Amino acid sequence: MEFSRSTEHVRLCTSPAVPERVWLMNGEGATHCASELPNCHIKEDDWPVYFYAVAEAVPPNSWKKFVRALRLKDNDIDRIARENADVLEQNYQMLKLWRNQTGNASSTNTLFGALEEINLGGCIENIINDLKGKGILLSFDTVVK
Repeated sequence: MEFSRSTEHVRLCTSPAVPERVWLMNGEGATHCASELPNCHIKEDDWPVYFYAVAEAVPPNSWKKFVRALRLKDNDIDRIARENADVLEQNYQMLKLWRNQTGNASSTNTLFGALEEINLGGCIENIINDLKGKGILLSFDTVVK
């Protein structure tokens, strides 16, 4: 995947040696380990679209592990599952709760870090592609964890 950050072209790929890790490659072929996670700048009104992109990108069998990595409590996870029959809506509501609980500390970088923590760093590219396709990705930069 390629997109531009100012004049620098960056793409995400997986390393053949360590396929579960995401690497950032610029136009000169230089790489940065996924410890420099992408931070997508999103308008406040576009967070719901972002949450749906995340909900669709994370495999269903990894969802609970993912939201636990975001530090949601099992009681909240179970309550939201009981209150919403639709799985996509459950996932959206869990991300909404996470953002409400973390306030200004919530960021795309935090979500991407949780994906990397549970070895789902490859989902990051799908999320960014989805956001780009919907035209809501304002800007992109890398943030060192």
